[in-house]
Amino acid sequence: MKKLPKAILIDQDPLMKKEISKELSLTKHSFCIWHISFKFSCWFNAILQDKYAKWRSGFYELYKLEAREEF
Repeated sequence: MKKLPKAILIDQDPLMKKEISKELSLTKHSFCIWHISFKFSCWFNAILQDKYAKWRSGFYELYKLEAREEF
């Protein structure tokens, strides 16, 4: 690899996180929002129950904001 990436998006695989930290120590790694949001229902549905749909909608409204001032 001629030039190391500044950032990399990964799924939530703990082994992948460990190896990236080791091999690409100067590269910032973040979890992919698709993988995170895909698991929302199993993480929050049981806790929030009938409030889950409203919570999810609010999350995506915040996620779509482009500026800090909008937040």
